[in-house]
Amino acid sequence: MMLLPKLLVLASGAAAATCPDLAALRTPRVAASFDGARLEGLWFEQAFVDVAQVGSSCQTLDFSYSRASGLLSANFRVTYAGLPFTIVENYSPNRTDRALFVKKAQMPGAGLLTLPTAVVDVSPGRNGSRLYSELIMYSCTTKLGARISELVIATRTPTVDDAALARLEALAVAQGVGMQASQIKRSNHTKCKIPPHPEATAEGAVEAGAAAEEGAASARPPDPPPDLSAGARDDGAEADGTAAPVL
Repeated sequence: MMLLPKLLVLASGAAAATCPDLAALRTPRVAASFDGARLEGLWFEQAFVDVAQVGSSCQTLDFSYSRASGLLSANFRVTYAGLPFTIVENYSPNRTDRALFVKKAQMPGAGLLTLPTAVVDVSPGRNGSRLYSELIMYSCTTKLGARISELVIATRTPTVDDAALARLEALAVAQGVGMQASQIKRSNHTKCKIPPHPEATAEGAVEAGAAAEEGAASARPPDPPPDLSAGARDDGAEADGTAAPVL
């Protein structure tokens, strides 16, 4: 999530820094076989580094994926002081390197700031699902000589045990995101309402994706039955196909 003015104010007082090599942050399985289609559906953000999220809760990301362009889009939803807020984030793919994107948010002022982004790690789906079950993403750019970075750790479930979350945080740090585990903030989902749409579960997202792919084929209504009334027959043809006698 990006709130540009706030980020720039904080960055202006920070020490000069550079971003890490994003391609080097990816785990071997991401670099070798990442599939954007497997991010589709609802995610619950469990931990983050992002100054714009301070004071927020109920963070979710709802991903869609274009197989034609490779573009990922996410509705990033948060709650501030009891009020819901949504930002649409678009992730344009790197055409030569897998799991590398440029993120841009569709919000006022966001056009001034783009964030190169890497999918650091994903975990395979559970219970036979084709979708990933855990996600680590890292974004970084420099403005005013300072580094602006974001980290997202998300899962398919609204809650996750401390050991599992600590494992994901440690993996992000080990991959070289340039921050310590103590800097990573935990998301608050204790009073959140789970969105009541089919993508709320991995299984629902699979069904939704399959339905979308088949939608074009099934959208055309079936042809109407032939009209066998007397007025609709061809040039005096009888309903049984024999010619009517000429009087």
